Amino acid sequence: MLNLTQIIFSASLQLNVLKKVLFIIFISLFSLSIISCSKNDSKSSSSTTTDTTTTTDTTAPVIAEVTAVTTPTNTATPEYIFSSTEVGTITYGGNCSSSTTSATSGNNTIIFSTPGAGTYSDCTIKVTDSAGNISSALTVSSFVVEIWKQESYLKAVNNDAGDNFGYSVSISGDTLAVGVRLEDSNQTTITNGTSASSDNSSSDSGAVYVYDQ
Repeated sequence: MLNLTQIIFSASLQLNVLKKVLFIIFISLFSLSIISCSKNDSKSSSSTTTDTTTTTDTTAPVIAEVTAVTTPTNTATPEYIFSSTEVGTITYGGNCSSSTTSATSGNNTIIFSTPGAGTYSDCTIKVTDSAGNISSALTVSSFVVEIWKQESYLKAVNNDAGDNFGYSVSISGDTLAVGVRLEDSNQTTITNGTSASSDNSSSDSGAVYVYDQ
């Protein structure tokens, strides 16, 4: 039979073995926990990666004529309307220019500035967007500017207020006849040259001045 000392020693030995087993199990669980956290940290790190991909705008504006200049026009600053698919800066080519240099998306109304009378068939427009993309050149429909301007000045040599010089005018070739309905001159003969009677004693008698080029 086992005595008490042997029983106590055997129990103590078993307890030590149990402690070692528990210690090994605890170490194993702790290692697994560390590995699991490491994997989670790795996943978390990969999921927070910032996307640094950028997109470059390579699409140029598309422009088109909407309303052409009325032709012929009697103004050196005619109106023109074109459309653009993008906001941008306007540049002009040919003999047309304008103080309007910014285009909006949609219809754009501009006022051309032309040198004067003539035919304009070389005017172009381009629009450049904020990314530097340039549209194809828009050729403006040809138009004609017709402007009257003074080249000569006619005046009676004996003019007076209220004579109505120019009341009627007739032109034939290089000859111009100007009617003066209320001329008061008493002259009754035809005078060739640049002189005429200044005697206004014949009230509202009228006269005709003839000019030859």
